Amino acid sequence: SFQGHSLGEDDVESILSHVLERFRTQGAEAIAAGSAEAYLKKITAETLSRVVMMRDVIHEKRLSLHYQPIVDLIERKPHHYEVLLRFADGKSPFEDIQFAEQINTIHEVDLAVTQGAVARLQEATARNQPLSLAVNMSARSLLNDNFLAMFEELAEKIGDLREHLIIEITE
Repeated sequence: SFQGHSLGEDDVESILSHVLERFRTQGAEAIAAGSAEAYLKKITAETLSRVVMMRDVIHEKRLSLHYQPIVDLIERKPHHYEVLLRFADGKSPFEDIQFAEQINTIHEVDLAVTQGAVARLQEATARNQPLSLAVNMSARSLLNDNFLAMFEELAEKIGDLREHLIIEITE
């Protein structure tokens, strides 16, 4: 448990792996200024804080989705919209997405984005303004059993709207 947040076995393994990789790539320079133990404690605390912060952002829905039109050049109208993730502070999510992939929490981000896209599809359909949305999804998410179960449940729940949800697998 870290500051009232529980961490699963997978979390601990991923966090330690991330910390050791940072130590391997940056440790020599950092240790020159102090001890290895102090450096490891520092980067472990930073990593744990970042994991907790990211989960808080996801669970408190402090991320926003933006919709970029993908235009059919022949018809000159939007074919679909690509769902773009932005955090509440407006900064690019690139670094946070890389971090989430490194510590194997990307499936939580992908699920939150997919749920947001589904909500948008349902709103548009209720207003009789159907649209199609493309969601970027990490290949790592598709390897996570919990993600797959929740995604399958969500897909079943939305029925025919599945035809309007495009999944783009990121490398």
